[in-house]
Amino acid sequence: MGRGARIVYAPWAALYTLALLCFSSSDVPRVRAWQGSARSRIGGQGSSRKADVNRDIQPFDLGQVTLAAQSDQARAADLNTQYLLSLDPDRLLWTFRNNAGLPAPGLPYAGSWEDVNCEVRGQFMGHYLSALARVWAATGNATALARVTYAVGE
Repeated sequence: MGRGARIVYAPWAALYTLALLCFSSSDVPRVRAWQGSARSRIGGQGSSRKADVNRDIQPFDLGQVTLAAQSDQARAADLNTQYLLSLDPDRLLWTFRNNAGLPAPGLPYAGSWEDVNCEVRGQFMGHYLSALARVWAATGNATALARVTYAVGE
């Protein structure tokens, strides 16, 4: 696939695309090891079947994937982005600031993973940052990038 090529997401490719999106460039050696084991099981010695497992899986930018405009996947991605951007980063950072003895404006999200009494507080913030980074990588959404930059800068 040449530079600048676009992949149009279709429902039939859901699992394949998801698998590729989940692999970072650091996963490529592991994927190639899996290909090697599949090659030996499917098309190895003594097998009359030839499997098409010789192609290398190459990482690509999320920006190279385009969801079909009116697809369920595009609507779900838009809803996820709206939800992520509806969250207040200052409320998510409240516990971190409080624990560090810094001024913590506002209130934390009560009754959530970021609640001050929750044993896993802070974990959601990592998921939030990862999700925003993926939104930015896939869409170039400047607000998502600004939220990540702000939260990491704090």
